[in-house]
Amino acid sequence: MVSEPQAANGGVTKRLKVRVGRSYNARYNTNHPSGGVQLIARPLTPLTRISEKLDSFALIEPAGYDLIHSFNAIPILTRTPFVVTFEDYCPRTPGDRPMEWLERRLRKILLSKNCIGIVAMSEYALRKFKHQHRNHSELSGLLAKTTVVYPAMPPSAKEAKGAGNKLRLLFVGRISCAREAPWFWTPIGDWQLWASLLRPPSFQTFVGAKTITSARPIRSGAERP
Repeated sequence: MVSEPQAANGGVTKRLKVRVGRSYNARYNTNHPSGGVQLIARPLTPLTRISEKLDSFALIEPAGYDLIHSFNAIPILTRTPFVVTFEDYCPRTPGDRPMEWLERRLRKILLSKNCIGIVAMSEYALRKFKHQHRNHSELSGLLAKTTVVYPAMPPSAKEAKGAGNKLRLLFVGRISCAREAPWFWTPIGDWQLWASLLRPPSFQTFVGAKTITSARPIRSGAERP
């Protein structure tokens, strides 16, 4: 770590110390340092070992960080500026485990000067965020800090593939069944709509290491509500 006096005297740029999480989702959401950044990856929500309901806030040790980039969890008990990336609810107090008092407290932190950015993983996340805070007078203040940044995926090809006679679907993730993958395999919902437009003679679905080939959609036990 180069001190500020050294940076001034030696013409060396100081590297920012950024505290991030080390969960699997942090790898493609927050852990992408530039040349002038030193990432310190440590657990953000150790209290989830006690209860999963405690995943809405992050406990950060005092270590002189320049910035915190958290995922889903809002940093508390710290004056360090932070950015929080979220996937659906922010604060993370969904309807199946509401904690209104905690949501109010964490919302105040989001509106404070410590929070310098709120990053939605998708347009869907942004819609959920707007709906979550729709009745709050400071919604405009929250949205002023919010932007949409999709998770980073390194490209594997320089050119797009040409059209073929087979539709190939790739689902990426360890919990694809919870991410609506089975819904795409069912002959319900919007399947008829886009199938009628694409009309592929057959298709392949890839989930993890498994490959499924079929001439028609595969019906799973899970259906989209």
